[in-house]
Amino acid sequence: DFFSSDDPSKCFRASVLREVVYTRRKYGGKYFDSAKITFRCQPFMYETTPKVYTYTQSSTIVNLGDMPSLPLITVTGKGNCSFSIGGQSVTLTGVSSPVTLDCAAGYVSTDEGAVTMQGSFPEIGLNDSAVEIGGGVTKLEIKGNWRWL
Repeated sequence: DFFSSDDPSKCFRASVLREVVYTRRKYGGKYFDSAKITFRCQPFMYETTPKVYTYTQSSTIVNLGDMPSLPLITVTGKGNCSFSIGGQSVTLTGVSSPVTLDCAAGYVSTDEGAVTMQGSFPEIGLNDSAVEIGGGVTKLEIKGNWRWL
């Protein structure tokens, strides 16, 4: 879940921890509702509308935030697909449809087939990071998930 901040281009990630309890009271002939919400908020701000960067050949990506990023990566290709971001190599085996790597959650998903991953989930550092497209990859889409403290 996302909550807005004072900056309309940024938002916070938060999770509601308990059931939301509403209370209705009548004052001066009008009804007023209030709610008690218990939530946990991450300390980082994120882009409200993150951009997706598309690569079909090796290039670089620049972290726009002031903290390392845990991106959402979609790999399109066939068979064994390899790529690296900032020197962190990943190999996917058994790719037959687009594969999504959620680096923040630490999981891999695909619509069909079983895919195995070798390597760790890439983190995008604070400077320019090299994006290397290896064998089997026809397209790499990266949603940076830039974050600020």
